[in-house]
Amino acid sequence: MPHYSQARHAVSVRKHSLDSMLEGVRRRRQKYQDENHEAEEKALHNWNHIEAEVKSMISYCEQAEQALREEI
Repeated sequence: MPHYSQARHAVSVRKHSLDSMLEGVRRRRQKYQDENHEAEEKALHNWNHIEAEVKSMISYCEQAEQALREEI
């Protein structure tokens, strides 16, 4: 069933991309903490929100992967 295989691959690629994005967010947040203490609280809130959104998207990808595995 190539359709499921293609869908699983697409979800896997998207999850990998999101994992990379999450790592980048974490690095930028750390760098920002080190460089600018005045705006730290507001910026950290924004970074935490972005991180939560990315984690939610990763979770969705993982659920989609699992659902596709179960249908095969």
